[in-house]
Amino acid sequence: MNTFLPSLPVTSGSRRVAFVVDDDRQVRSYIQTVLEMQHYMVTSFAKPSEALDALIGAEGDISILISDVEMSEMNGIVFTCEALRQFPELPVLMISGCPDIENRDPPLPLLLKPFLPDELNEAVEQLVRRPAKPAARLPPLTAQIPECARFQPPRSPFRSYGRR
Repeated sequence: MNTFLPSLPVTSGSRRVAFVVDDDRQVRSYIQTVLEMQHYMVTSFAKPSEALDALIGAEGDISILISDVEMSEMNGIVFTCEALRQFPELPVLMISGCPDIENRDPPLPLLLKPFLPDELNEAVEQLVRRPAKPAARLPPLTAQIPECARFQPPRSPFRSYGRR
């Protein structure tokens, strides 16, 4: 079985690596900028299939996987279920611009877009410092994702909307 050993504080010889999967280039860039300021080495992907290939090639050297829920190639639940089948201890943070998904008791930690840098950093640090939940608690691959066509998230992830 493959296992991931989260890298905690940066010390000589250790690194913190984040994989970010979102089909929106601006969101990937925003997350990359925020995490690089926290000394993460970030690899981002527009396509979940490419991220799965890279995960297998990374051989357990990933601190956290951040994935959007709604993507054009495959939804994020299907993607993360497949990633966790390969690496059940991998910390995963789901992100979504769909406010309805929060009311559906998501099986994985969820951060709603738009989010502030501090919100992202806090969510990431909590996940890499705690033990991963067993993959057996994930929903079946047929899990339904709420339809969010009516909801258009802001184009710029850099804006704050007073959500606090």
